[in-house]
Amino acid sequence: MNTIESNAKLSIELAVADFQSNDSRRTISAMRNITAGILLLFKLKLLELSPADSNEVLIKSKVEPKLRDGKLVFIGKGKNTVDKQEIFERFQSLGISADWKRLNAIVELRNNIEHYRTDVPLSGIREVFGNAFFVINQFCNEALHRKPYDMFGEAVWDVFLEEESFWRALKASVDEANKDVKWEREEMLEVARCFSCSICGSRLLKVVDHTVIYEDLNYQCVACAHVHQFDELIDPALEEAFGAHNYASFKDCGEMYSEECDDCGRASYIVSKAYCAVCGDSPLLACTQCGQQYHPEHYCERCDYINSQAPGATDFESIDDVLSEAGTGANTVNP
Repeated sequence: MNTIESNAKLSIELAVADFQSNDSRRTISAMRNITAGILLLFKLKLLELSPADSNEVLIKSKVEPKLRDGKLVFIGKGKNTVDKQEIFERFQSLGISADWKRLNAIVELRNNIEHYRTDVPLSGIREVFGNAFFVINQFCNEALHRKPYDMFGEAVWDVFLEEESFWRALKASVDEANKDVKWEREEMLEVARCFSCSICGSRLLKVVDHTVIYEDLNYQCVACAHVHQFDELIDPALEEAFGAHNYASFKDCGEMYSEECDDCGRASYIVSKAYCAVCGDSPLLACTQCGQQYHPEHYCERCDYINSQAPGATDFESIDDVLSEAGTGANTVNP
């Protein structure tokens, strides 16, 4: 067994021992050790993929090219190893799958509790171990091709199984409480899944009263019991939920997926659908040829007539072709 593998096992075993301790001072240690153990498992995969005589190139932070027998090779340089972000980037390049969303949730929860709380709620640490189960179980089976039960032993793995069951039950109760919230648009379901406690970082937020309008919604964190108003949660969640969409949309067509809504002022106006995901505002559009307003995905009456006269004309580019023959043009804009 190499050093990285033995250290990964030791970190995870220590995390479980800290977690089972009655000493509240050891809960932060449990969070640190479980995070370190998972990252060491990730490094173990990179180590296994590093070519022989490369000085463990894939786990080294610095890499330098060299010529060996006339062939270009890459060699690890120095003693510093890759951090979480560098591991993520190398996994992407190598096509290695890992549950980064859950790992990031573990790290965020650990950081928030470590920096902003002196007392760690039991439900908070149990949420960490519930998420850790998913990350470790998936990675050991799919990337390392090993059974976690065999790697860590019965005593350690039974603790993870118990906490995973607890986490599932807790998540189910939160989902049940939140299912009756009626959002104006379907995109808010994705946004609401990104709500997180600003105190401890937990994702397990339960709505207090679903009968009120969305601006008056309050959510209570089941980990630390802090109550959040809707306005406290929505902006960070929008950034997380729509960030990747905005990047992909701008990269593909030079247009943002979401913009600031004129009505509620949040970055939740879905450009392609011409409505706000939060407040539901959907301003009328106007035909630049005649100024007549119409709802999204509909032509004004004049352009609809022109379109009907041109067989196969199903978009505004086709209409412009028809109108250009008559010396005019039409398209759509926000008023």
